[in-house]
Amino acid sequence: MSLTSELNKKIEADRKAGRDISPVIEELILMIAEKVDKSKVENHPATKTSK
Repeated sequence: MSLTSELNKKIEADRKAGRDISPVIEELILMIAEKVDKSKVENHPATKTSK
C-alpha cells in the first residue's frame, strides 16, 4: 500500500472522529507523500520474473 493511500485513509478516519486538519496542511502532506511514492517506484522498479 502506498504512503499516499495510507494517509488518505488516516485523514478520512480522523474526519469521522471529529478531528480535522487545515486543508493547506492536508494538501502539503499529500504532495510530499506523492513525491515519496514516486521516488520509490523510480528507485526500485518492479523486477522481472524468470521462467
